Amino acid sequence: MAAKFSKQKESIPNFEFDDTCQFESLVPLLLKARTELAELKGYTSLFQEREALLNPLYLNDASKGLSAEGVENNHEAAFENQLYSDGEQSEPYIGLLRIRDGLLMEGINALQFNDSLMSIGSVLNGGEKALGFRKRDFSLKKSLPGQLSMGVPSSEIEEALSNVQGFLSKSKSDIDPLIKACVVHFNLEHIQPFSQYNSRMAKIYFNKLLVSMGLLKYPVLTLGEFVRSTSENFVKVYKEVTHNSDWCPYLKFMLLSVASAARKQRQLLEKTLVLHRETQRRMISKCEGAYSPELLDLIFIMPVLSPLRLSARLDIHYTTSTRYLRKLMEEGILINRQSGKYQLYINRNFIQLLGV
Repeated sequence: MAAKFSKQKESIPNFEFDDTCQFESLVPLLLKARTELAELKGYTSLFQEREALLNPLYLNDASKGLSAEGVENNHEAAFENQLYSDGEQSEPYIGLLRIRDGLLMEGINALQFNDSLMSIGSVLNGGEKALGFRKRDFSLKKSLPGQLSMGVPSSEIEEALSNVQGFLSKSKSDIDPLIKACVVHFNLEHIQPFSQYNSRMAKIYFNKLLVSMGLLKYPVLTLGEFVRSTSENFVKVYKEVTHNSDWCPYLKFMLLSVASAARKQRQLLEKTLVLHRETQRRMISKCEGAYSPELLDLIFIMPVLSPLRLSARLDIHYTTSTRYLRKLMEEGILINRQSGKYQLYINRNFIQLLGV
């Protein structure tokens, strides 16, 4: 099942699959990955509010990704920055929030490949304007063990992306959707169509594609941690495609990544639901007058919260929101700290759970 590369332009794949890779060798991994995705998809239905599910998970994953890149940041500060206006937010957290916004964006049909890239790119660019294709040639060298060069010549970008769209819309129906998604993910990383945000684009688009294909209910899959922990193997399998036109090692790697990430995300959701229910029990029994389902959800949606933001979200008076948060602090559900002019109330139990 290796994909042949165009003899005229070796950097542009034409997605002609042959029998070099025996599909049978992928079946066990494919079944495992599809099973884990199905269980993750089913488990997300237990979360009634979509934002409560996605917001903390993706800020958390993006924060871990920045740490792996050597960018100094911490989970708590990532959640704190979402309280602030655009002018008050700081790097690198502006980028984290834009990744979150890209994942939360609705109305994306990822099967419409180029339109999806433009929509996601606009969000990653701060909503000011769409990202244009890069005009300069470059060879991006990823900071992974063993040099890994990415990026087709700028003159080939549009043709390469057109090939990807053709693969999505016209390729044989007997190719499993998850295999398709993995191939497309490789090509976004390989083509590097934009001058910036390519990896973030690939991350968001891969999730949106799994949703459009019906493999996920929400875009909650986080491959980054697995890929980072096995980066040396990633370099090897990537080069098998680019040097030998052999997709099998890469597809095996991706199927393992998907299965591992889906399982870990489901386990995190299970722990989150347990903590959510325990917090609900404590609020009902000890915080008379302060409990509401909306407040309970909000301290998970925004585990770093201020009275001002709470009053805006629940449409209550500032003094009432302060009283609610202080009551939760007194009962040990939240902790309090000062940050500049803001009084912050922090669901540190949840933040610590996310960091596990």
